Amino acid sequence: MTDPSYTITAAGGINENGTVYLDYPDIGISQMEVIAESAGKRTVRMTLYNSSAATLAGGKNREVKLAFYADDLHTKSAVVDCATNGVSVRGNEITISEDSALARIDQGTFTLDLTYDLGKYMNSIGKTEIPNVGTYLYAEAWVEGQIGGTGSNQRLPEYDGSDSEASVHMTGALARTGERMTMDVTQGNDGNGHSTAAITLRNNCLQSQTSAELVATLLDAAGSTTKPTDPTQTNPDTGAESPKTGDNSNMILWIALLFISGGAVIGINVYSKKKKENAE
Repeated sequence: MTDPSYTITAAGGINENGTVYLDYPDIGISQMEVIAESAGKRTVRMTLYNSSAATLAGGKNREVKLAFYADDLHTKSAVVDCATNGVSVRGNEITISEDSALARIDQGTFTLDLTYDLGKYMNSIGKTEIPNVGTYLYAEAWVEGQIGGTGSNQRLPEYDGSDSEASVHMTGALARTGERMTMDVTQGNDGNGHSTAAITLRNNCLQSQTSAELVATLLDAAGSTTKPTDPTQTNPDTGAESPKTGDNSNMILWIALLFISGGAVIGINVYSKKKKENAE
């Protein structure tokens, strides 16, 4: 792209010369969304693009900057972390300077994942949980480089600045579910004559739980509480061994009380042999 020169002349001896610089990129944010949450932290995915014919890459000594804030006026910095190749992080700012990364922005294919410690921010403002209405993370992008290929790097002007800002809404699992803890149970079979119940427990609160207790009740197909028995033991009523028949692979595992700490997710495997069970 060529920067044209101009000359302006007017009566009274006015004669001005200069250059119209056209080699300005136009950075934009096409996507900003939460893709994961764990232990009070949120993983946010962003995609950047350059809508101008003026490229970022090509050895022009240009950098793309991203800054993050906890308010829409951009007065409260939001510290983030990012492990994406080609970027560096300092406080609430991410800098993209590697030429290969800038080339992907020119192509509209550059995506980065950043981590925001929402729980830590909530604690800093005196809140123990994320509000029911949620909160926002705000981002602003711009390009820094030389104007006319000379001088020091500075923020470059853009044709359209409306696409260089974005925000993402963040909610808490407690507000979404109304439950301090949630549980998922997946029943299956291990292929060796055992039924399995894979239990996933999750703390939906920002606050850690200091104790853990798991109470499980096994129900047979009729919905009655059962107590597993050893099929090789003698039946106290008849003196005979209990027959190795029946299949209780459809029994349901109920969790009466469960606690885990730190918002982490854990898995528990519960095994039950396929056998005849005597209700008590």
